[in-house]
Parts: sequence; C-alpha cells; structure tokens
Amino acid sequence: MSEPSFIATANCISYSGATPVFADIDLETYNVDPVEVEALISTHTKAILVVHQIGLPADMNAFQQLAAKYGLTLIEDAACAIGSEYNDHLIGKPLGDLACFSFHPRKIMTTGEGGMITTNNAKLAERLRRLRQHAMSLSDVARHSAKEIATETYDEIGFNYRMTDMQAAVGIAQLARLANLLERRRYLAQRYTNALRQLSWLKTPNVPSNCRHNYQSYMVRLTGDAAAKRDAIMQSLLEKRISTRRAVMAIHREAPYSRSSWDDRLPRTTLVADTGIILPLFHQMTEIEQDYVIDGLLEFQI
Repeated sequence: MSEPSFIATANCISYSGATPVFADIDLETYNVDPVEVEALISTHTKAILVVHQIGLPADMNAFQQLAAKYGLTLIEDAACAIGSEYNDHLIGKPLGDLACFSFHPRKIMTTGEGGMITTNNAKLAERLRRLRQHAMSLSDVARHSAKEIATETYDEIGFNYRMTDMQAAVGIAQLARLANLLERRRYLAQRYTNALRQLSWLKTPNVPSNCRHNYQSYMVRLTGDAAAKRDAIMQSLLEKRISTRRAVMAIHREAPYSRSSWDDRLPRTTLVADTGIILPLFHQMTEIEQDYVIDGLLEFQI
C-alpha cells in the first residue's frame, strides 16, 4: 500500500488479519510509485491497495499490469477521489477489483459519515451487501415482502456497516450538486496555482495530463530553506486566522505501525510529510478569502 495516507488505510488491512507493507511515493504526484511497489512484492503479497492521494488518481495502468503479472487483488482507496478522472473515466468505475469512497464531513460529497464501494464483480458486490448487514443471507426487505415464510441464515461473520436511509437521502442530494462543487474547487485551485507559482520556495500541485484532480485538498510543498520553516509558516498563518494542515499523515510514524527502519525505506514519504502544507479550499470560499491566504504566503521572505 502507499504512503503517506490517513491511518485508516492501514487499519483496514490490519482488521482483516493481514500485514500492511508501505511503498514510497512519486515526488511529483505524491501517489505511490509502481516501481517501489513491485520491489516489495513477495510470495506473501495478496493485494495492492492504491491510494488516490488527496483526490489525484494514481498511475492505475501500471498497477493493473502489476496485479495481472503477480495475480494480486487490486483495491483503490478512493476515499478522497469522488469526481476525479483517469484516462477520461471517473474514479469509481473500478480500474481494480473495487474502489472505496468516504463520505466523511471533510470530503467533497458527504453524508455525515459512511461511504461507498464500487465494483464490476457481481459476486463480490453480492457478498459486500451481505457483509454490511451481519452477513445475513436474506435482506430484511426481501424477508418482509415474501409471500411465504422466509428465514435468513448467517453463513460467515459479518459487520454492522449499513448506511441509514437519511444519510443515503443526503448523499443523493449531494450527488446532484457534485458537478458544481467540482467546478468551483478546480477554479479556486487554479487561482492558487497561478498566484503561488511565483514563489521559488513553494511547489504547487502537479497533475498528469491523463488525470483530472478534484482538489479534495490543495497541498503545496516547501523546498530549499523554507522546508525547515514549515511549522513556523503554519503558525504565522494561524495567527492571521488562516487555518492550514500538515501534509497527509505518514502512517509509518504512528505507534501501531512504527519501525525504526521505515524512514530510511520511505525517504520521499518522509520528505513530503515534513514539508507539505494543505491550504484552505472549500467550495463556498470567496476570491477575497482566498486572496487573503495568498497574501499571507506572499509576505514571507525566505
């Protein structure tokens, strides 16, 4: 799986009884590097879990080839990637075996909590529907509408992962607004890029030509002498009432997954984790508010 990412990406592997192995990233896209992944594949490897980092699609052609070459399951962590596109296809038309989305409040489209899994595999979809409701063989809707007595069975251990009807209704309404939300975020992201590319010590996002970013987050990376001043810059912005976030979490530094050798094995991940800043970006953001953030960064003399 890729680094950096939110810890949930590794936790889901651990929940299944497997062991996550972290691969380093590409410094241009911050997505996992297929070359690094292939170097880590062993006889113990069962799946590749690819994160579409902060909404930017990963190099799925390369990962499809790896999965086919080694007979591995390919899973997309698309938690942040609703509305993003790869080779003119929306993420969610699975390029792997399945794609997993999040509808957490920080996501572009939200239902308050919950998420969605998409797959082209009918048998897998059927099993996922069972597993989300305690692995019940017969849904309550089917049972209550049956003309004859019907009794469900529980053939494996399942989960209580159902989304409520109210959340689903909110999601349907959000989905109808998605195109407008994406258009606004892409417009604001381009304004950031146009204004900030003049700063020699700051690297704006790079988007490959075959991808469309949804800008779930707008992350910049500090370079040169500015890199060591990341936290000081964030604090200075906070004092101007501009809230920023550190770069995406480096999971290997968190206690459940910490090993002394990880930093040496994941130098690019470590670099991005230490030098990245996520700037404010939300669809209600006005140009005046965004200019205030831009001016706050332009004031720095590095």
